[in-house]
Amino acid sequence: MILVCICLISLFFAILNLFLTKNDFFNPAVIFPLLFLIQGIFNIFALTYLNLEFHVEVLIILLISYLLFTIFNFINLRRRHREISGFYLDNLSVNKPIAVPKYVYYLAILSFVVVIYFQYRRLGQVAAVSGLGGASLTEKIALYDKLIKFDSKHFSTLNINLPRIVSNLSIITQAFGYLIAYKIVQNFISNKTFQMLDFSIIILLVGQMYLGGSRSPIFRVVTFIFFLFYILNLNKGYTREQMRKVLRKIIQASIVVVALFTISLTLYGRAVEYDVFHYLYIYLGAPLYNLDLFIQKYQFPVVQDYFGSQTFISFWNYWLPKRNLQSIELYLPFVRYNSTYELGNVYTTFYQFLYDFGYIGLCVLMAIISFYYTTIYRSIRISSHKNILTMTLFMYAFLFNDLIMLIFSNRFYETILNINTLKIFIAAYIIKSVLFDNSFYFGNYKIKLH
Repeated sequence: MILVCICLISLFFAILNLFLTKNDFFNPAVIFPLLFLIQGIFNIFALTYLNLEFHVEVLIILLISYLLFTIFNFINLRRRHREISGFYLDNLSVNKPIAVPKYVYYLAILSFVVVIYFQYRRLGQVAAVSGLGGASLTEKIALYDKLIKFDSKHFSTLNINLPRIVSNLSIITQAFGYLIAYKIVQNFISNKTFQMLDFSIIILLVGQMYLGGSRSPIFRVVTFIFFLFYILNLNKGYTREQMRKVLRKIIQASIVVVALFTISLTLYGRAVEYDVFHYLYIYLGAPLYNLDLFIQKYQFPVVQDYFGSQTFISFWNYWLPKRNLQSIELYLPFVRYNSTYELGNVYTTFYQFLYDFGYIGLCVLMAIISFYYTTIYRSIRISSHKNILTMTLFMYAFLFNDLIMLIFSNRFYETILNINTLKIFIAAYIIKSVLFDNSFYFGNYKIKLH
C-alpha cells in the first residue's frame, strides 16, 4: 500500500509541476518526482519475486522533498523577470556555430595521450604491488576501482598517484572535453554540422575516464549533453511539437545508453550474476528499499568525529590529509535480500542526510538542493545571454547529473565540495573565454582580449 502511495504522489507532483511550467520536462521540480516514480515502478515489478515492505517514513520523506521542489519552483515562476508566453521564450536566441583552431585540437589530443599513458601506467603499478602484474586491463581497472571505493586507506599507503603536473593536466583535458561536447551540441542545433576532431576529443575524454575505473564520469558527460540538447533547442524557440520530438530523441538515446552501460560491465571487470531486470533493479529500484531498511534498523543521527562526515565527505577528505589526519570512508554496507539476491550498497541521497543530521537536517539539505536547481534553472531560461555559453549554464549542465543521481546517492554535495570540480570550472571558464568568447565575462561586464 505504501509503495502504491509513493508512486501516486510521485506522479501527482510530476504532473503538477508540468502544469506549472507549461510542460517543461527538464524542470528540476518535474524530473525529481519522475525519477522516484521510476524507482517506485521498479519496486512494484520486483514484487513478483521479492517480498518488499515499505514504511510510512519513506513516503513522508518523499512528500516533504516534493513539496520543497514545488514551492521553490512556484516562487521562481512568480519572480520571473519578464513574461514568458507559452512554452518557449522567443526566436532570437539561435546560437552561432563555434569554431576552434586546429592547432588547439592537436595540443589537446597530445595532452589526452599523456594523461592516458600515465593513467595506464598507474593501473599497472597498482596491479603489480597487489600481486596481479599479469592481469588484463579490465582486471586492473576492477582492482583499482575496488581499492579507491572500498579500501581507500590501504590504497593511500601504496602512494601510487599521478604526477602533479599530469593530475593538473587531466583537469584541463576534462574541462576542454566538456567544452567540446557543448560545441558539438550547439553546432548541430545551429547548422547540423559535425567535425571529426570534435568526436576524437570526446573519444579520448571517455578513454581517460574509463581508465579512472568508474562509469560515473562518463554518465556525467552523457547527461551534460542531454541537458544542453534540450535547453538549447528550447531557447531556440521550438514549439511544443518540436520539443516533443527533442524529448523522443533524448528518451531513445537514454535507452541506448542504459543498454550500453549494462553491456560495458565486462569492460570494467565486473561479472553479471543476475538477469537484466534484477541488475537494473539494483540501480533503479533497490536504493529506495535500502533506505527503508536503514530507517527501520538504525538509530540516527549517528555521532561522529567530524560534522556531517558522510554528507560532506569530499570536503573532509580534502581537508584532513592536509592536516596529516586520516581520511574518512563512506559507511555503505552491502544489502542482501537473501542468499540469492543482492540489493547493492546505495540508499538514495537521503541516507547520508539522515545518518549525519536526522530528519531536520534532511529537510534543510533538501531545501538547499531544491533551491539551487529550481532557481538556477529559471535563471537559465530567462537569461539574456543566449548567444554565449555562460558559466551558469555550464555548471548547471555539469551538475544536472547530480540531480538525476539523487535517487541513487548523495552525489550533489560530494560533487560541489570536491576540489577537482572547482578546478574543472575554473579551467573551463578560462578556456571558453579565450576560445569561444574572445572575452572574459564578469556578470554584465565584459573584457575583450583583443
